[in-house]
Formats: sequence, C-alpha cells, structure tokens
Amino acid sequence: MRSRGRVLLALLLLAVVVNLPVVHGAWQRAQLARDGVEVRARALEAGGDGSLVVRLPEEVGDRAVPETEREQSVPTSAEALDAALTAGETTVRVLPGRPQVLELAGEAGGSGGVLGVGGVLLGVTLLADLALVLAGLLAWRFAGRVGVAEPEEPDDWPFHPDRRRPPPAG
Repeated sequence: MRSRGRVLLALLLLAVVVNLPVVHGAWQRAQLARDGVEVRARALEAGGDGSLVVRLPEEVGDRAVPETEREQSVPTSAEALDAALTAGETTVRVLPGRPQVLELAGEAGGSGGVLGVGGVLLGVTLLADLALVLAGLLAWRFAGRVGVAEPEEPDDWPFHPDRRRPPPAG
C-alpha cells in the first residue's frame, strides 16, 4: 500500500474513533425514545454538575434494577431540579435493562442543547472532523512528495554504503 493510502486509512480510523461518542449518544437517545419506560423515582439531591440524583424503583418495565444501580444522576434544567427536589419525586424515562440510560420525562436530551454538555461534545467533534478533513486533503496533495531526497548518483550521498572511507591516518 502506498504512503498516501496508509495515511488516508489512518485518518479514516481516527474519524471513526472521534465520532464514536456522538454516534453512541444518539443511538442511546433513539433507544430511550423508542423503548423507554416512564417510572416515578424519588428525588434525592442535586448533583454537583446541576444534575438530579434519583432513586429508581426496584423494577423498570419487566426487569429488576440491581440495588447498586438504583441511584442514578439525571441531567436537568434548574427549574426541573427545584421542582423535583420540592416534590420529593419525579417522573423519569428509563431504558429497561440499562438503568444508567435515562432522562427526566418531558426533558428529552436534557444534557444536549447548544450550550450543554452534548453541545460542547458535538462542537469539539465537529472541530476534530474539520482537522481530519484538512489533514486528509494535505495527505492527498502532498503524500509521496515529502520525505528523504534520493541522490541521483550513489557518490552524491556522503553516507552511501558503496562509498569507500579513506583509511585511518597513522
């Protein structure tokens, strides 16, 4: 494989790695919208990042929630956080069998948004994609041209293996 092909293959692999978190998040949100179950959860406290810590019921849908996974953190707005803490409970949408995939009911994409965590992740991913496209264009344009210059004649290269060294003095 020529150097141009290897560089482009490496850039393609980097593009997959860079975009994987965004694609995985979108896939989880789609699963939650399609298969999520709304349940009442006890609002415990406010998380340090403006999220709400909730305690899920023992069962979500037809699946049991392990005791170690019943407390989950849900990204939310300040108004919904205050309302849930005042009421002591709230409604969350949970993916059965995956209690860490959840959102407050009525706040689809609570961590998304232009300025939220999801927006920052998307912005960084787009910048990385732009850098990869530019690197790919540069690789396409200059691959094979940059490297060690080959001498025209073996004698033109001072360290060529065929060149004889003068005998040591003395």
